[in-house]
Amino acid sequence: MATSTTPIPIAIPVGDYQYLSYTGSFSTNQVRRLSGNANLTAGEFWNGRRKSYGGSLSWRPDYRLNVTLDYSRNDVTLPNGDFTTDLLGMRWLWGFSPVAFLNAFFQYNTDTHEVSSNIRFNIIHHPLSDLYLVYNDRRNTDAGQLVERAFIVKLTNLFNF
Repeated sequence: MATSTTPIPIAIPVGDYQYLSYTGSFSTNQVRRLSGNANLTAGEFWNGRRKSYGGSLSWRPDYRLNVTLDYSRNDVTLPNGDFTTDLLGMRWLWGFSPVAFLNAFFQYNTDTHEVSSNIRFNIIHHPLSDLYLVYNDRRNTDAGQLVERAFIVKLTNLFNF
C-alpha cells in the first residue's frame, strides 16, 4: 500500500517583504537545431534565503517540431523550516500548418509528487481569431490518483466595425 508524502505547509509570517537576489545565466544560440540555457539565482526569499538553478535543452529537428526539456531546483531555507523542490518538464510543439498547432507541456514536481499536463490544439480560423481545445490533467504519483481534470473550449473572434 502506497503512503502519501504530502508536504507539510510552512507558515510565512504576515508582513511586507523586499527581495534582493542575484542571477547569472548562459544561453546558446536559440536558432540552432540544438540549443540550451542555464541559470543560477541566490538571494532573499520571504523571511529566508533561496538558491535556485536550472536549465533547458531544446531540439528543433525541422520547422514543424520543437521539443524542450526543462529542469529547475529550488533550495529554500526559512526560519520555520527548509525545503527543496525539483521541477522536471517537457514542452512539445508541432505545427501542422501555419494555422494549426498542437502544444503539450508535462511537468513533474518532486515536492508534491504530482504530474501535470496541459495539451492545447489551436486553429486560427481567420487573423486574430482562434479556436482552442485544451486538456489539463494533474495526477498524484504516490497514490496513483487523478487530482483534477479539465477540458476547455475557447473561441476568440475579431470583429471589424
